[in-house]
Amino acid sequence: NDQLFDTTRNLVLALLRADNVTEVASVTQDQLANHANIDACEIILVEHPQLNSAPSTRTESLATLRKDFADVFRLKRTHCGALSREQVDYLFPGHAGSIRSTALCPVMNNSEVLALLAFGNQEDNYFNVNLDTLFLDFIGRVVGAVLDRQLAAQEKESA
Repeated sequence: NDQLFDTTRNLVLALLRADNVTEVASVTQDQLANHANIDACEIILVEHPQLNSAPSTRTESLATLRKDFADVFRLKRTHCGALSREQVDYLFPGHAGSIRSTALCPVMNNSEVLALLAFGNQEDNYFNVNLDTLFLDFIGRVVGAVLDRQLAAQEKESA
């Protein structure tokens, strides 16, 4: 718990310094990928008409994410457990075949899913249905609040 708290604290502090959507995504991924029990970490932003991010930032349509990861959208909370090989390969393209368990966390603000945060581990049952997801859900909400603020700022600038 101490290590998870340190990771969460460092993430929150880094997010407060982020100046745009691209920085929010890269800071989130960089900070969380450094946690000892996370072998892979990806953030996929939901495409928005106002979304202005670097080409290196992963984006996907809401319809595709909702179809491919329905449990996360239905429950609106972190989902841990096994996924199909196809889903794992989509989430973690740089880790072909090595990820065996996953946690999918919706990045939310006001019940709207703004992104999907995916964590992978090489152990079969590291992320499992019995895992307490309190910290992961909290991270999703914090990232969601910061991301929403940056999206609103982009919308203002383009108006």
